[in-house]
Amino acid sequence: MAQEHKSPRPRLLVTGAAGRLGRLAVAHLRQAARYEVIATDVAAIPDGIAVDLAQPAVQWAGLLEGIDAVLHCAGHRGPATTWQEAQELNLDISLRLLAAARRRVKRFVFLSSNWVMAGHRFTEGPITAHREPDPINPYGMSKLAIERAGAALAEAGDFDFIALRIGMVIADPLDAARRLASMRRWSQEMWLSGADFCQGIEKALSAPVTGASVLNLVSDNPGMRWDLSETRQRIGYAPTAGWQADVSPAHNAAEVDAARLNQCRTEIVRHLAAGSADPPDQAAALCVQILTRTQKAPNDRR
Repeated sequence: MAQEHKSPRPRLLVTGAAGRLGRLAVAHLRQAARYEVIATDVAAIPDGIAVDLAQPAVQWAGLLEGIDAVLHCAGHRGPATTWQEAQELNLDISLRLLAAARRRVKRFVFLSSNWVMAGHRFTEGPITAHREPDPINPYGMSKLAIERAGAALAEAGDFDFIALRIGMVIADPLDAARRLASMRRWSQEMWLSGADFCQGIEKALSAPVTGASVLNLVSDNPGMRWDLSETRQRIGYAPTAGWQADVSPAHNAAEVDAARLNQCRTEIVRHLAAGSADPPDQAAALCVQILTRTQKAPNDRR
């Protein structure tokens, strides 16, 4: 039987506490002292509990007894995630945790990703929280699936659910300035400072909202396409940092080529879907031309 805990502060369970974002969140939340933070990770960590969410829930679900909220940071990170990794380390463990948290906790905050919207890189217009998702890899698809699963449980009244589509977190301002200057516009515009990340986490945990929310979380970067209006309105997010994208001519030319290549790919897929055995000569020739040019372009560091 799980031991009863009594604390004057809400009790918060954090998964993935040894990861880059998990460490940042735990350090901030413990310093703020508004929550009793129970940090967990698959590996043993100081001031934390080793928990393997890949194991049957009966082995660890007792940790959720007396917990008020969950901050779910665990999972396999990055666009190179394979389908197997996405299934086992993102989908399976997250679905298992969501099921175990039902009717036990009041709020479930999930760290989703900008990769849910990566297919909009070469489109136009603002990227709002309600714009149609367009993941382009297993990692983004796994994040979208958990957004939908969590929202369904929230709509059923099991808990309040907030998914934060995290931008590119570079916590140290000097490191951010150095690294962002070499990146393309898409990456620069989704920068999220360490302070803004921590503020977003704290607001998501404490905001007086109910039901399900899916929200963008980036800093206030001038001219960006990422729309923060709903994040501000729903949880009171007020970012204090921002980065003005500054793209070199070489990077800009490569970005234009990448956009054209994406258009070629779309045209070829459409042509093949219409029943033609061969892609249009014009599109094929343009793709070859663009590929030849982009081989010499700077690496796309998203």
